[in-house]
Amino acid sequence: KYLLRNVITSIPVLLTMNAADAILILGGLGFLGLGLPETVPEWGNDLNMALAAVPTGIWWTALYPGLAMFILVVGLSLIGEGLENWVSRVDK
Repeated sequence: KYLLRNVITSIPVLLTMNAADAILILGGLGFLGLGLPETVPEWGNDLNMALAAVPTGIWWTALYPGLAMFILVVGLSLIGEGLENWVSRVDK
């Protein structure tokens, strides 16, 4: 009963921070070609395929998956930091 009460407030913070890390790791592996198969839609794989089109002048195919991944990771990090600040105020 003492352990769960002290740990339960940290779980949402850890989940949001770890989700952002997982998205970056999965996207990085997909970009390197080491992630999911090419038939599975995934942002890292999309960036890898769009990289070949950038020298031909079609840059926007790389912009949207990269921007979507960036916004999601920054959003999850901000949510995690906000939860951490809220939890630290509630614990006091």
